[in-house]
Amino acid sequence: MRNVAVTEGDKVAAQINCAIPPWVREPNLKMAATAWIFAGASHHTGLSQTLTTAHPRHFAEIAGMKCLVIDRDTKIPDFMNALKWNDAYYHLAGGWH
Repeated sequence: MRNVAVTEGDKVAAQINCAIPPWVREPNLKMAATAWIFAGASHHTGLSQTLTTAHPRHFAEIAGMKCLVIDRDTKIPDFMNALKWNDAYYHLAGGWH
């Protein structure tokens, strides 16, 4: 899951009918993309201004899935450790058959 800052959009892009996402990647494009690739590079995107980070975390817990958060506090070494610990946990807990 990636937290993003929603923007007003680019008026020039709207005039030329260009697809520019209405958000700014956090913490920045390079770190967000790096973490996203290490996390498996999911190819689906959903945007909600209603849900908080807690909602998908709770859903993942109920569904027995992992939930990785990429936000402004993401540091790649810490994120890599979280991936390793998640893999170990789900292996020991009997997940991912």
